[in-house]
Amino acid sequence: MTNTIERDTPRFTRTLTDLAALGAAFGLDPDEDAAADPVEGVIGPVDAPPAAGGHPPCGDTNPDAVGDGPAADPLGRLAAVKALGAALAARREHDREERAAAFRELAEYDGTLAAIRGLEADLGEARAARAGFEEALARPFDDPAWIYDQGLRDDYAAAVAEATATEAALAALIAERRREAERLAAAPGVARLLAARRRHEEAARAKENAAEANRRRSLALASAVSLRDAGSLEEARRVLGPVASRYPDDPETRSVALSIDLAEAAVKDAAAAAALVEARRLRRADPERAAALIAAIDTATLSADRMHEVAGVAVDIAKRRPLVNPRFLRGRAPNSLAIVAEERGRWEVAVAVGQDPALRAGNVVPPRLAATAPPLHARK
Repeated sequence: MTNTIERDTPRFTRTLTDLAALGAAFGLDPDEDAAADPVEGVIGPVDAPPAAGGHPPCGDTNPDAVGDGPAADPLGRLAAVKALGAALAARREHDREERAAAFRELAEYDGTLAAIRGLEADLGEARAARAGFEEALARPFDDPAWIYDQGLRDDYAAAVAEATATEAALAALIAERRREAERLAAAPGVARLLAARRRHEEAARAKENAAEANRRRSLALASAVSLRDAGSLEEARRVLGPVASRYPDDPETRSVALSIDLAEAAVKDAAAAAALVEARRLRRADPERAAALIAAIDTATLSADRMHEVAGVAVDIAKRRPLVNPRFLRGRAPNSLAIVAEERGRWEVAVAVGQDPALRAGNVVPPRLAATAPPLHARK
């Protein structure tokens, strides 16, 4: 605690560093005060508690008063800020030097790896040379019966030994270089730089893979559209299949798939219209053949209007045939129905429409199922 005491004559300033000095300046004995009031002498005077929800009484708010807080000495604070700035600058310079050293070690690491690759190539050459010497020594001129003279055999054997020793030396040197590379990679600075390099390489590979996948997607879409326009709808769907599986939410892919579906529906609708024309023409003269034409129509994607037309022709064909108790039965497959009638004491499908396998012409229908079908009214 620092206080300043001023007197009129003579004028002087004293700096007090603690409570003891302050008491001595005013002639106060803290021991006597403590004896007079043991509690107050130890813990000081007890102020009245603050009002509920309020704050303790504030001290002297005179701006000229000198306190103990940091604001009491702005020049000291400025000196501390300068010292902190100098320390930070020194630490920053140290970090820069460590970074530069890490880059130098990284370059040494890369050079070591390059040297290892070169040594591995040399080791491959040494192995090839040793294998060539051994082959030449074992089979001179590709003639096992031929035997070199002793001097030449000795020279080949020496060459094999030298090549083998070279292999061993190169392998040992490669192992040493690998240990050196591992030591360099384990350094904290190099490890950080290698991790950053791997992240960059992975991001670059991911970008390249995404670009390649997008290129393939574009090619597949273009091929599917071309096949669709050429009328090869099944082939277009086959080409589009892998792309649709990989990009199920891609708007362009879904648009092309929908266009193929619509083109297929249009083709099937045109085929159904042509079959209906022929069935109408044959329903009087040859109702059996007309029924066969109706049964061959692929009704899975037909519109409601076209399906209503197909059902009408089927009913008309059935009414022109001598059927016993004909009934109108709907199938389980989409856009499928049948006209069933009693035949030899059982219910059989007389006219089939759609791709329900249970309602093919001639199939037997369970009586309980036929009983629920509404009867087909005779022609008037």
